[in-house]
Order: sequence, then structure tokens, then C-alpha cells
Amino acid sequence: MKNIVMKSTIMKSIAMKRAITTFAFLLGLASAPAFSQQAYPLSGTWQGDWGVNDKDRNFLTLVMDWDGKAVSGSANPGPDSTQIEHMTLNSANWTVAIDMPLKDAKGQTVQFKGEGAIADLGSQTRSISGTWSDGARKGTFTLTRQSGG
Repeated sequence: MKNIVMKSTIMKSIAMKRAITTFAFLLGLASAPAFSQQAYPLSGTWQGDWGVNDKDRNFLTLVMDWDGKAVSGSANPGPDSTQIEHMTLNSANWTVAIDMPLKDAKGQTVQFKGEGAIADLGSQTRSISGTWSDGARKGTFTLTRQSGG
């Protein structure tokens, strides 16, 4: 009788280990798509602002995509949307260079030439902060990647 109880306990222990191993495996499979959706570090929707000082800021949304060779996308989707003309990523130091026309709050076109650094690279809500210029006008910009895009 003692042997039967001992065998039953061992069998339950083996079954429990198998169940835990299977659960851990399935959990790993379920979480894999969340990590793969991040794709290229710049892909997705980014929101933030740019301006010449803390009071003169302009809202900015960038929607970027990586096709395996280059970054493309648009700024401020909608009626005043513009295309990103040129964007590069330096993966040695995780900096970006952006060149695109934008409209400021007064509706005037600004040729935005920005350089910034990516922070929190491993986060889905990573950010880019840096400086921009348009001739003599200079300022700062900040963008945060939106977790859903």
C-alpha cells in the first residue's frame, strides 16, 4: 500500500512538472509577437513637439516605416501632412538625422533638419530628443514612440 501511495505522489509530481513546463512554453510563444512587433527601432507612430523655446512649441506626429533598406514616412498625417525627405539611423551610437518640411503654428513652412539621440531603446515607448535648425532658426525637439504603433 505504501508503494502505491509513493508511486501516486511521484506521478503527480511528474504531471505537475510537465504542466508547468508546458505553460511556460506556451507563455513564451504568446509573448513572442509582442517583441517582434517592435521591428526596426524607428518603425511606428511617434508624437512630441518642436520649437525655438519652451513657449513656442509645435505639435509633431511622425509615422515611420522600415522597408529593409530605408526609413520612410510622413509628418503630421492629415491635410497638412508632409513626407519625411531623408532619415538615417546611426546604430553605433543610436542617433538619428531627420530632414523634412514642416508647418509651424503660423502655417509657415520650415525645412526641419534635426539630429537627436534615442533613449530607452529597449522600451516600446522609446524617445528621441535633439536639436533642429532651419537656416538661422534653431531649437529643440522631443518625440516618444506610441506603444500601440
